[in-house]
Amino acid sequence: MPSARLPIELENFPKKRQSSHVIQVRRFELVHAAITTGVGLSPFGSSRPFSLNELAWKLPIVDALLTADSGQWARRIDSDWLDPSEKNALAYFLSNIQTGLVATRLFGATHIAHLSKLDSHSYTRASGHGRRLPDFAGINVANRDSFVIESKGSFNRVSARAISQASLQLDTAIAFRGYPRPMRYAHASQFSGKKWEARLIRHSGPSRNVRAVPGSLLYLYYLPIVRLIESAKPSTRSGFLTASIGEYKIGLHEELVAAVRSTMLTGPDVFALGSGPSRLASRFEELESVATEIALGFDTSRDNQVTGLAFADGMVISEVD
Repeated sequence: MPSARLPIELENFPKKRQSSHVIQVRRFELVHAAITTGVGLSPFGSSRPFSLNELAWKLPIVDALLTADSGQWARRIDSDWLDPSEKNALAYFLSNIQTGLVATRLFGATHIAHLSKLDSHSYTRASGHGRRLPDFAGINVANRDSFVIESKGSFNRVSARAISQASLQLDTAIAFRGYPRPMRYAHASQFSGKKWEARLIRHSGPSRNVRAVPGSLLYLYYLPIVRLIESAKPSTRSGFLTASIGEYKIGLHEELVAAVRSTMLTGPDVFALGSGPSRLASRFEELESVATEIALGFDTSRDNQVTGLAFADGMVISEVD
């Protein structure tokens, strides 16, 4: 399974953080980010599943777009062959992947979710804040760090105008119950020539807070993964519910699967189900407890009895035998 470098530049971060980083990224990590990072579905009032059809185009695009070139991730295709709308779509797709990947590797985020999936039942809007939320929120359930990220992507360099627009979106922060003030930053996924790189710009201005519970983000994160695996004739192996999807095997810790299943609700309005929000809150807390226990016990060197790469969110990805 190939791996290659990804350079990362940091701007306006505290001096204790280096301004330049280079991380070695395995293709399994790109696959993980393609599965977990993106709009996906809204489980509240939506019946559209996260489907095999969605991954049928997502995963091949990763392979079609990116290759290891002289030890660094680079794009395979010449952008001159694409019209502007194609470039924008592919740059957006890659920016989602890179945002999740870098937040995980550089800052230790265990879960990143696209905020367009949040429903009015999942958070409380602060009075006076604008309609549009930033792109992503993330948490580290092991050490209680939190993140708010606005993502921009380009097949060339992300423009100063786009970075300025991202800063406006970051004036809204997601305040997770039990977590300190989030780190807010703009993430620019861009290319220098054909070489893929990341540029992160920290935002430290005043913010309007949107309150949320960590369990709601975890539910939004795990529900599409569970539905995906369940749709692909899964089997239980070594404590993971696992299914073959294309050339990969995707597994999720069975305790997380059980917690998500117990949280699943049906109907157009989750709060129309008799017990109301208190019942939903207890299910969110159970899911958070399970995810935290798995993240705290995560050890990349341990033997999971599953060939492939394990992640702190309880997923395992390997190649089909």
